[in-house]
Amino acid sequence: MQETDLDDLMKRLRRTFGYVLEAFPDSLSQERVLNAYSDLLREAVPLNPAPDWAEALAETTLVDWHKLMIEDTECFESRFERREPYGLPALFAELDAPALAEQLRSNSPLMTAARRLAELLTAANRAGLTITRLDPSHFFLFDDRLDAAWEALLGAAHSGADRLLNTYELGWMHPALRKREIPHDLTPSAATTHTYAYWILHTLTRLPPAANQEALINQIERFRVYNPHLPNALRGWLRTWLRLPVDSKLTPLDAWQALQALVHDRETQQEIATARHQCGGESLFGRNKRGHQNEDTLVILADVPGVTLLAVADGVSTATLGTGGQASFTVRELAERQRRTLTERLAALAASDAWEADGWQLIEDFFENAHQAVVDKINSHLTDDEEPPATDETMSSTLILALVRGNRALIGHWGDSRAYRLSSQGAVRLTEDHNVEMEALLRARESRYERPDQGASLVRVLGQCRYDPEIRRFAAVEQKVSRDTCLLGTDDWLLLCSDGLLSGLKGESEAEKEQRLLAVLGKHHASSCREQARQLARAADDDKGDDNITAVLLRVIADGDVRTEHHTAE
Repeated sequence: MQETDLDDLMKRLRRTFGYVLEAFPDSLSQERVLNAYSDLLREAVPLNPAPDWAEALAETTLVDWHKLMIEDTECFESRFERREPYGLPALFAELDAPALAEQLRSNSPLMTAARRLAELLTAANRAGLTITRLDPSHFFLFDDRLDAAWEALLGAAHSGADRLLNTYELGWMHPALRKREIPHDLTPSAATTHTYAYWILHTLTRLPPAANQEALINQIERFRVYNPHLPNALRGWLRTWLRLPVDSKLTPLDAWQALQALVHDRETQQEIATARHQCGGESLFGRNKRGHQNEDTLVILADVPGVTLLAVADGVSTATLGTGGQASFTVRELAERQRRTLTERLAALAASDAWEADGWQLIEDFFENAHQAVVDKINSHLTDDEEPPATDETMSSTLILALVRGNRALIGHWGDSRAYRLSSQGAVRLTEDHNVEMEALLRARESRYERPDQGASLVRVLGQCRYDPEIRRFAAVEQKVSRDTCLLGTDDWLLLCSDGLLSGLKGESEAEKEQRLLAVLGKHHASSCREQARQLARAADDDKGDDNITAVLLRVIADGDVRTEHHTAE
């Protein structure tokens, strides 16, 4: 239909509409006339008609172009056939990483689009269609209503009788589709829900399509490298919905509801300035580890009610100048030497109205002091008559430190010692490892994911230094402390651990190891944090025990909870 023809049609409709209402003022309401006109228009002027299986969504999900043409001509003319600015890619293309992360809130454009898209795709699945590839450019969002390029969408949809894929793009499909055929045991919902979840991941991170399933899993585990502003809990959602079994009957609408629940939990979390803590830790050598020293150490300062400082350090065992144990033990020595000063600062934080800024300053100061202390120890091993070793052979240590006031934790770290928030709902990893692999990703965020060689080599540690030949001493290399935060519920635990804990647990993937961790914690749910930390460490020791193992747990205590004893594990 030409634009002039449309203008003429609208003028005729308005005149006729007015005549009908004037002729039958008592027997016809405006609503009845509108409905009648809409029915006539659908027959006379088809405007991007939806397929039969989508008709049920006309009143809630899809744009009713005929009704809009009658009620708001100007709006109709500005939108119909000018849909590109309303396409899903265009709506989010100009947003930077923080703005994309901000879309994970109730009633945001992204969450509205996600809901409408989930409703539409679920209706397609119920009609027996399998959406093998989801192209977001086929969909358009107008306020809270969705429109689709139906012909293009149905070109990627297949009924149960059509087993051959006409479109193929790695990364957007369920892994069962890699052979370009639809397996007979693959349900429509499994394939469609996978590609729907991939759209969420792609939109929020702008990741390129994964080359294979292993690369996709690596993207899930490291998605915050591409957008560090995204919530840690999103990793669990992605794991669930991008790894569906072929016979799954979970729909895109189920996936959206789970995402909405995640968003709701974040929005309803409240900070509690004053709360009691229970904490405890355990460190084991590892029964199958080679060597003669436990190079892990832990620190718990819990002298100020409601404000606790926790730390785990893991010495790097490859040092030839000094030992990893000497580097990690420096953290405990520093904490003991500064115990009085640290306690005074923790007490000040308990009463501070701007405690977060002061808390981060405390964390930065501790890292700086510990870093310099390790470099000083390195220099104490130097002799005038020997050539200095390479900087990758000097003693070093990871460090993760958590400052908790009430139910809010500030977490700083270097290296691959980690923090987790644990609950009956799952394990949420709060930190990203500082190693060669992660640094490579940071330098090439827009490239396809490839695993670098020696990916586990650490790049941010206590003791990172460079040799100055003029003064014949090592100087500390300045490094940025990674910052993470979380709010703890009364059914949550904050876990700090060395890499020996997770690597020692049984499981082929990180997700399976986390499930093992949660199973042990659940078995000892009624125990104190000290006992729970001991059981976690023992589980890793029993499973493999090929590294030093350290676990520190903190729990926020609700009124009336009987597990109120503090444990300051040595």
